[in-house]
Amino acid sequence: MRIKILPAFHGDSIIISFESDGTTKHILIDGGPSAAYRCVLKNELKKIQDNEESIELLIITHIDDDHIGGIIKLFEYDDIDKNIIKKIWFNSGNILSKEFSKTENEKREIQITDIGDVSKSYKQGITLEKEILKYGWKQEIIKTGNENNISGVKIKVLTPSKETLRELNNNWQKEGDKKVKMAATGNDHSLSIDKLLENAFVEHTTLQNKSSISFIIEFDDKKILMLGDAISSEIIKGLKLLGYSENNKIVTNFVKLPHHGSKYNLSYELLKMIECDNFIVSTDGTRHCLPDKETFARIITYYPEPINLFFNYKEIAEKTFLPEERKRVNLFFLEATDFILEV
Repeated sequence: MRIKILPAFHGDSIIISFESDGTTKHILIDGGPSAAYRCVLKNELKKIQDNEESIELLIITHIDDDHIGGIIKLFEYDDIDKNIIKKIWFNSGNILSKEFSKTENEKREIQITDIGDVSKSYKQGITLEKEILKYGWKQEIIKTGNENNISGVKIKVLTPSKETLRELNNNWQKEGDKKVKMAATGNDHSLSIDKLLENAFVEHTTLQNKSSISFIIEFDDKKILMLGDAISSEIIKGLKLLGYSENNKIVTNFVKLPHHGSKYNLSYELLKMIECDNFIVSTDGTRHCLPDKETFARIITYYPEPINLFFNYKEIAEKTFLPEERKRVNLFFLEATDFILEV
């Protein structure tokens, strides 16, 4: 199994590839912001298309622009044949309204093109929900406890819970209109690791992040924790339902840190349930002062030093740690789009 963490600016766009029945197959997780499609994602999808391979599953973790923007661009243009995508996971607003309110709510649909945009060759004003229906992808609510087998790759969903999705359904318009203010006014990279360990964990529980799809990917005896923008308390509930605990840790090869390394999304309690040597950070650092060094300080507390940190932007990795702290971490850079993690 191979992982590409695309340089998707301040967002996530990840391609997991594996061999099955003599062919290479792929799982695409998010598309980053819209610029990520033009700069990197389109070329990756074109390679898959030209090689006559398939995206067995596209996972849109949640509706924040730094995760869904590139997917919207994928559907806005005709340069990639959408039939290479076999299945989509996406808790859209319309799907939620049908699940919990038993009615459709087209006002929640996500616009792909605006009226007057002539870049698309067919009807304007189309939405992502209509595109999903057009290509015949069956839609279902993706929630805690769901399991799927994709050509030998097992995926176990940790979040969101059904209760969270009901909450999101009830507050969709309110949450969609609200601008979430991050508490940080600057990054914490100039502070020492030991100083940061004095801070207590505080969890941000915005509905957008709380409703993010997070999951375990298993292939043969390998595991990857893909945590999207999910929050620790919800991830913990999902892990406990699968039988994991502080005394029965999940042993995993890689953890994609939640919310681009935010200190508000990784708690001590969650770290106590995970055994892992390798942690992935996806961001260029241009939004919300992420990643937080405090996040790495917590990881160092629970794992033998040095810990292995994988960044998709070298500059962010180099700026995060003081010179005297470098011995406590092993830094790896995934900036080149052809750099692949082997699992």
